[in-house]
Amino acid sequence: SELTAPFRVWRFGTSHRQPHDRGNAAMAGLPRPLFNIMCCGVVATLLALGAPAWASFGSSGGAVLSTPPVQVPTLEQLEQLGQDQRSRILSNLGLQKVDELRKDLRNSKAETEKKVNQMAKQREAVRGIIEMKKKQESEVQEKIKALESELAALEKQREDLKLNEDALERQAETLKGNLSKMDLKQGELGSGLQAAKDLFKKLLTKEAEEGSEQLANMDAETSLAKEQEEQSKLEEVLEQRRKLLGALEAQPEWFAYLAAFGASVGATFIMHPIDTLKTRLVGANKNEHGESPPMPSLAELPSLYDGLVGNLAKEGPSSALYLGVYETVKVQLEATPLASNLLAVYLLAGGAGELVGSVVRAPAEAVKSRLQMGSDSSVAESIQQVFSDQGRATIVRAWSASCFRDVPAGAIQIAIFELAKVYIVSRPSIAVGIDVNSLLFEALLGASAGGIAAFLTTPADVITTQIITSTSHGSGSSTGQATEDKADGNFLERLIQNYEQGGLEALFLGWKERTAYWTPAIGLFLSFYCTVRQAAIAQDLFGNY
Repeated sequence: SELTAPFRVWRFGTSHRQPHDRGNAAMAGLPRPLFNIMCCGVVATLLALGAPAWASFGSSGGAVLSTPPVQVPTLEQLEQLGQDQRSRILSNLGLQKVDELRKDLRNSKAETEKKVNQMAKQREAVRGIIEMKKKQESEVQEKIKALESELAALEKQREDLKLNEDALERQAETLKGNLSKMDLKQGELGSGLQAAKDLFKKLLTKEAEEGSEQLANMDAETSLAKEQEEQSKLEEVLEQRRKLLGALEAQPEWFAYLAAFGASVGATFIMHPIDTLKTRLVGANKNEHGESPPMPSLAELPSLYDGLVGNLAKEGPSSALYLGVYETVKVQLEATPLASNLLAVYLLAGGAGELVGSVVRAPAEAVKSRLQMGSDSSVAESIQQVFSDQGRATIVRAWSASCFRDVPAGAIQIAIFELAKVYIVSRPSIAVGIDVNSLLFEALLGASAGGIAAFLTTPADVITTQIITSTSHGSGSSTGQATEDKADGNFLERLIQNYEQGGLEALFLGWKERTAYWTPAIGLFLSFYCTVRQAAIAQDLFGNY
C-alpha cells in the first residue's frame, strides 16, 4: 500500500526499490554511495524524532517491530509473483498467516508430489510400451529378413524348375512316342482278349448248364436223405410210444390203483407236518381268544406227525380210487362225442374220481384231524369217537362239505395237469430242449396244478375242517356251545356265516399252509405214480414191451 511504501524503502534500502525509484535516483544524478549515506541519515533523523507508531500496532516503543496490515495473497498468487515481491510480502506476514500458508503449501506439495508420482508411473508405462514397440519392430525386421531369405530360395527353386521343365518337355516328347506305340499294341491285344472272352463265356455257359443239372440232382438226393432220416426218427419215436402204450395197457387195472396208493402214501408221509400245522391253525380259530397257535418248539416237532396213520388211511385208498376211477371214466368219455372237448372230459373224469375217493376219505380225515388237534390220545379212541352217533352225524356233514372241496379240487388239478401237457406238446417252441414226458417236468406240472386247485378250494377246506373238529369241543364250555351252534346249518349257511364274521380273511384262513402242502404234495404224488408205473415197464413185470 502507499502508507507502507516509505517504510519498506527505509528498512531495506535500495535493494528493494522499484524500478521507478532507481530512475528517480538516476535523474537526481547522485552517486550510489552518497545516496545510501543520505538514506541512512534520513532514517536516523526519523528515529531520533521518535515519531509515533501506527495506532493499531501497539506502543510507540515498537515502531519498527510492528507488523503493518498486509493484504495476504493466496498460495497460487504467491507462486506467480517474482522473488523480490514474494520476499517482501512474506517478511510482513504474521505467525497465523505464515502457518496457514505453510499448511496450504504442504497440501499443495503433497498434491504436486502425487501428480509427479502419477506422471512417473505414466512415464514408466509409456517407456514399457516403447520397449514393446521396439521389440515388435525387431521381430518384424527379423521376419522381413526371413521372408527375404525364403524369397531368395524360392527364386532359386524357380530357376531350377525352369531348367527341369526343359528336360521334362524332352521326356514328354519321348513318352508321347512310346504311348502311340503302346496304343497300337493295346488295340491288337484287345481284339485277342475279346475273342478269348467270347470263347470262355461259351465254355462257362455250357458248364453252368451241366452243373445246374448236377446240383439239382444232388439237392434232390439230399432232400430225400433228410426225409428218410426224419421218417426213421419219427418211426422210432412212434415205435417207442407204441411199446410204452402197449406196456401201460398190459398193466392190470389193479396195478394202477396200487401205484396210486403207493405214490399217495409217499407224498403224504413227506407233507404230513405241514398239514398238521394247517389243521391246528384252522381249528384254533374256534377258541375263545381267537389267537393262532404258536409254532412248535424243537422238542415238539415229533408231534407234527400226530394223526399220520389217519392221514395215510385218508389219502392212500382215496387217491388210489381217484386215479383209478379217473382213468376209467376218461376212457369211457373219450369214446363219446364229448371227446372233442378235452376240458370237459378232464373235469368230469377228475370230479368223478374225487367223488368216489371222498367216501373213503371223510371218516379217515376225521380220525386224522382229531389226532392232530390233540382231541384224542390214540387212534382207537378217535375211531370210537368218529363212529359214535354224534360222530357219524358229523362225518355226514363233513363229507357233504368235503364234496364241495375235494370234487372241484380233484377236477381242477387233473384238468390243469393234462391240458398244460397238451398245450406244451402242441407248441414245441414253448419248451425247447425239455422232455415233457420226464418225471421232473410232470412233477412241476402237477405241483402247479395242485397249488392252484388248493388255493381256489380253501374256503371249502375251512368249512370242512370246522365241521370235523366241532365235536372235540362239543361240551363243557361256552366255547363248545358256540362251536355246536356254528356246526349247525348246511355248507352254504356256514360259508355265509364265516364271511359275515371275518370276511374273505376268514374264508381263506390257512390258504398259505394249504397251498404250501398241496403244491409239492401233488407234484410228489404224480411223480411217484409215474415212477412206479415206468419202473414196472422197465422191469417188464407184465410183458408187451
